[in-house]
Amino acid sequence: MKTTLLSFFALILSTTSYSQLRISVGGFYSSPLEQFCVDDYSDGYGADLGLALVRDIDSTWSIEAGVDWQYGINGKKRAELSFGDYDLKNTFVNWQLKLNLVRRIGRLSPYAGFHVGGGKYYTTEYLAFNEPQEDQVNYYDDVLYRTSQFHYGAQLGTYVHVNEFVDLNIGVSFNKSDSKVKYIDFESYTFDGTEIDYQEKTSAPFLILIHAGISIKLHPVFNNTSSNHYSNYDNDSGSSWTESSPSRNCSSSSSSSSSGSSSTQHYEKKQAPTLIKNGKTPVGFK
Repeated sequence: MKTTLLSFFALILSTTSYSQLRISVGGFYSSPLEQFCVDDYSDGYGADLGLALVRDIDSTWSIEAGVDWQYGINGKKRAELSFGDYDLKNTFVNWQLKLNLVRRIGRLSPYAGFHVGGGKYYTTEYLAFNEPQEDQVNYYDDVLYRTSQFHYGAQLGTYVHVNEFVDLNIGVSFNKSDSKVKYIDFESYTFDGTEIDYQEKTSAPFLILIHAGISIKLHPVFNNTSSNHYSNYDNDSGSSWTESSPSRNCSSSSSSSSSGSSSTQHYEKKQAPTLIKNGKTPVGFK
């Protein structure tokens, strides 16, 4: 699926000799919708990064195709325990391929489109110790739940043109998945100073994300400049690419390999540190 969509986007943009590269960075506020909201997935915030190629259809319309990456935090709680601060957190990491239709209207360029992609939903725990533990360990972290998912959705918004190269980007997007993920319901989280308790739930993600950020345009790309550069280089040099191999000291390499193997065996035999819990409350570390 991913390969097919990438080929489709590449085909759209390959029909022109002039394209713009758009780089976008920003943040977003996210909130669950429908059953995901009923099942008490938390509101949150995050950051996103986007790369896109823009093909001009005419002086008014253009097509934008690219990829976005998103990192979001939806719910976080901290408990101050006798031996350290214990954090629980719901997060997600997404990638998505997008296709937008853009119209230029004066200093604004409204857009609308769709996207498909995938990612992972996590629930993590992190304990920062008040004092170093055995082997001078200062913290402990682990993933409680991890679920991969495929999502799809739509986006709309507008670019506000600051100058020829810089735009402000304001928009909203909808991410929906048909597969369920597991997470902590932070509405049910309690900590009485001694014990931690909460409910664990599963539900299919459906989020609305409200975006704001900055977009930078670089142009032109994918024109004849690149091919001419490489052609001239080949003609001038008259030589092919070569790569020299560094000299090796066989005995040193063998010794290093043997030492590495011994070291690996040592760590494989060593038991990984674990967090000791009474129910859902950490009480020790070994």
